[in-house]
Amino acid sequence: MNRGEEVEQVSTQKTCLAEEAAPNLRAAFPGLMSGRVEQTILLLEHDDADIFFFRRALALVGFTGQVRVVSSFGEARDYLEGRGKFSDRRYFPMPAMIVSDLKVPGRTGMEFLQWLQTEMNFKDIPFVMYSGSATGSEAQQAVEGGARAFVQKQLDFAEAITKVREILTYMPPKDSPPDAAR
Repeated sequence: MNRGEEVEQVSTQKTCLAEEAAPNLRAAFPGLMSGRVEQTILLLEHDDADIFFFRRALALVGFTGQVRVVSSFGEARDYLEGRGKFSDRRYFPMPAMIVSDLKVPGRTGMEFLQWLQTEMNFKDIPFVMYSGSATGSEAQQAVEGGARAFVQKQLDFAEAITKVREILTYMPPKDSPPDAAR
């Protein structure tokens, strides 16, 4: 067998393996291979524990979309604008909703909300401030500044699940424009 025949045989074997694996992948990742796009939440959060618990709570309430995490104002802006490492819109789709902590490295979640409200392409994306360290006046300022809601992080995980359910009420229905959740 020459080199060309070996390459063709290996290629055929890989194709067969991929075809055999496809049904399992479809079952494990619904929507991934069907072309259906699931809703995406952009989470602006820098604390690994908070990211873990937010994702865990989403899973427990049955959220089937995806969460993309950024840790700073600059990364969040780059994500929305599709710049740099966020240029692949298939992997980094426009979010259906943004959830942000108040205190993030560099600039604050409030500053990000203010920037967001000045951007015609992004200002209608539902934004929820999710923080455990904000004062009552900061919460009020977030809502007055354009956030759909301010949701207080909880230390008790059962309460956190309730709060995540509340956050999801601001998510627009699938296949609707971002301002549908108002």
